[in-house]
Amino acid sequence: MMFSTHILAGASLGLLSFLISPQLMPVAVLAGMIGGFLPDIDMLLEHRKTTHRPFQYLILTTVFLAAVLLQGGAYLVFATFILGSMTLHSFMEIFSNGKTMRPKKRPTTAQFSIISPATG
Repeated sequence: MMFSTHILAGASLGLLSFLISPQLMPVAVLAGMIGGFLPDIDMLLEHRKTTHRPFQYLILTTVFLAAVLLQGGAYLVFATFILGSMTLHSFMEIFSNGKTMRPKKRPTTAQFSIISPATG
């Protein structure tokens, strides 16, 4: 999947923080965006081998979520939503059919790539 898909999914996950702590929603959205991008740092090595561990992230996210519910705090919310977004990222990769999807480039027929209704 594309980076933007994971980043937006992480931000959407961060929006759910209004159920726990509405005043920390901006922190959670930022953490979700970071966590959505973070597992793809393994593209520098071997993609989907090093940092794509959905079940380990799920266990860590559950532990951190329990800590947030019991104790609260901006740092715990930040860490929880980073881990939650990394979990979401890893599970999304399971359903991506093992391919990194990018938009297809449309072949250009005009010299300046201007699309008009007449020529398509």
